[in-house]
Amino acid sequence: MFRSLLNNAEIKPNLLFRKAKMAKKSVEKYKAKKIEIPELKGEALFGLHSVLEAMRSGKREFHSVYLKKTLEKRAESDDRIREILEKIENMGIRKELLTDDQLDRLTEYQLHNGICMDASALKFSSFQPKNVSIFVDKVLDPGNLGAIGRSAWFFGADGIGLVKGRGPKSITPSMIKSSCGALEHLPVQQFEGFHEFRDQIKSNGGEIVATCDPLAAKKVGIIVKSLDQWKPHKTIGIVLGDEGVGISRGILNLCDTVISIAPVGEHQSNVTSLNVSVVAGILLHHISLQHNRTN
Repeated sequence: MFRSLLNNAEIKPNLLFRKAKMAKKSVEKYKAKKIEIPELKGEALFGLHSVLEAMRSGKREFHSVYLKKTLEKRAESDDRIREILEKIENMGIRKELLTDDQLDRLTEYQLHNGICMDASALKFSSFQPKNVSIFVDKVLDPGNLGAIGRSAWFFGADGIGLVKGRGPKSITPSMIKSSCGALEHLPVQQFEGFHEFRDQIKSNGGEIVATCDPLAAKKVGIIVKSLDQWKPHKTIGIVLGDEGVGISRGILNLCDTVISIAPVGEHQSNVTSLNVSVVAGILLHHISLQHNRTN
């Protein structure tokens, strides 16, 4: 069964403009174009890494897969595509070829790499903190959350935690794409409150570590350490906050250590902090180096 999608709110503006320009049409005329797309039983999971890691992890149900007509020809030179096609056949997933326009509309004009899987939603799952865990406070941007998940999986983190109502309501395909598929493997757990996450870390003799801009910390009377002064414990809970308002004061007060990552040199600019996903990567790498030196 096919459906037409004309809901302008679902179309990403920047990609819509690019597609309209490529088609040599005005945005209005391009939006008015009727494109028949399949009815999905689940959600549209898009991108080679997203689909491949979802199939590898086995946490979802797969209903159908939609491919660009030229994708199968690329299997000869791309191991990822070859593995995906083999798994599609072995798992008996229904396959259908679509045009580029259909895939664009089906994925709401995301970068789909010529593939879209109709799959069940990825569920939140629990994890047991052992080495390094991450807690995000009001971090909602799917790009940031995905990038944090990618670094967390790369450096062997146990999982990501968040409080219900202070984070995303679901693990979205955009988050999966931004994580390069890492969130298909890394558990993301919803906690009733920060105390629940903190208690799990502390019960293992762990340390709760947050980051804060040094000027902001000084205003509220919080003592910060520079990254080179900090020697991490074996079990660590990293707390990351929204880039706009940072970590809430109530949560910050419950952290054992507050780290400041200082810029190199003094510059006259508005760039006084790092993207939250970059901070995550720096801390995880620092922890990995310190643990390797002590082992």
